[in-house]
Amino acid sequence: MHKKHCCHSHSFFFWAVLFLFIVGAWGIGVKYQEVQQNAKNKQEISENAPRLIWEDAFFDWGEVPRDEKSYHSFLIQNTGKSPLIISKIRTSCGCTTAEIIQDEVLQPIPSSIAPDTSAEVRVTFDPEVMDSRGDVARAVRIETNDPRTPFLVFNLTAHVR
Repeated sequence: MHKKHCCHSHSFFFWAVLFLFIVGAWGIGVKYQEVQQNAKNKQEISENAPRLIWEDAFFDWGEVPRDEKSYHSFLIQNTGKSPLIISKIRTSCGCTTAEIIQDEVLQPIPSSIAPDTSAEVRVTFDPEVMDSRGDVARAVRIETNDPRTPFLVFNLTAHVR
């Protein structure tokens, strides 16, 4: 009788392990299909997504007078297939402002840049606002709907005399 109970235990163990193996294999198959579908969705999104392109993300004004504003424009382009949305612009200091200009017109934020068009990020540095002196470094961050470039930081430096 003891042997029968032992075999019954082995049989139960066998079926339990087989059940867990089948469930695990099924789960792996479902997960694999999910990963494949996500990869396909990402590829479709990237083919139809906006695409932010920029020429340069750094500018040095050199030596600037403390009582004069300095300006610089960074060119940005949308080479994607859907509108590029600039949802936010932030600067690192109150002495620096930035705005989007397209076709010589100031754009509101959020701003939309159509496919195959460009705009400029116009930056103004006013050292008097924060009583800036000496070597300074400022940054401008734009946030976009480009899945590859959700944000871009432009860095600017100057020596205020």
